[in-house]
Amino acid sequence: MNKQWIKQLAALLLALCLPCAALAETVTMTFTFTGDVTLGCDWTWWEDETAFPNVAVPMGYDYPFARVQHLFTADDLTIVNLEGVLQDDDTDRRGGRKYNFRGLTSYTGFLTAGNVEVCTLGNNHAMDFGASGLRSTKAALDAAGIGWMRDDTVYFYEKDGVKVAFLGYLQDAFYNRMDHLDEIVRELKEEQGCAAVILNLHIGKEYSPEHVSTQSRSAKAAVADGVDLVIMHHPHVIQGVEVLNNRYVLYSLGNFCFGGDRYITADMLPSLVAVAQLTFEDGVYAGQQVTLHPMHASGVVGNNYQPTPVTGRMPCG
Repeated sequence: MNKQWIKQLAALLLALCLPCAALAETVTMTFTFTGDVTLGCDWTWWEDETAFPNVAVPMGYDYPFARVQHLFTADDLTIVNLEGVLQDDDTDRRGGRKYNFRGLTSYTGFLTAGNVEVCTLGNNHAMDFGASGLRSTKAALDAAGIGWMRDDTVYFYEKDGVKVAFLGYLQDAFYNRMDHLDEIVRELKEEQGCAAVILNLHIGKEYSPEHVSTQSRSAKAAVADGVDLVIMHHPHVIQGVEVLNNRYVLYSLGNFCFGGDRYITADMLPSLVAVAQLTFEDGVYAGQQVTLHPMHASGVVGNNYQPTPVTGRMPCG
């Protein structure tokens, strides 16, 4: 056998073997985000035949999210903004509010049956029944094995050795942390070992089709301080998308299985489900891609509390 050919073969085998250990390990995480979810209704509506307890509950736990399971079962996590309280009575109801949203603690069954793994509680209805209501909600989620985030309680997710942090803030709580948000993010990344930080922020003007300046300023501050993805809630309608420093900002996804409204008009139906795919190379954040799926917040004009993918036809009343 030709000695030169043997040398070339040996070099080839060495080239095939040695770089294998040096190849970058790619980890991909897929997170699904929805708009506002209220599993229940205003405390005065419980006897109303059009309210969530009397429409969705009799249909069973599988019912509300049945038409989006092709998305919810294909991801690593589904994250919703749980806008309301899970408590079995009206204890500690806050006065002076237009709406106080409440569902039963057993309603966590809708989340588990629907493959929803995480909730953000950083919103203006998490305290509708005061401190007792918030405690009850947290305890119900914990008992059901559902993760949650609010204020300084961070939700962590880890996959194949790569860790991601989720933050959830109401507007005022976020403002109170803006001066040291960079320190919060740096601590999560450098000391807690998180490769990315995702912010859920409850902010904006209700029913405005365009995001307002407070949302823009908050998004820019968050990204400048190291946040890698921003998901906003509160306006109840779809708003725009922006890319800042190669990071997505979703200003509002609209409503999604929203028991806070017994009748949704045709112009209020549009909703979005955002599927974010984050990529990491050797444990280091490498990029993201977001796919938006058009939805209707209800399968009918009115509210049947069953979000439905848009097919091109307007639901009938």
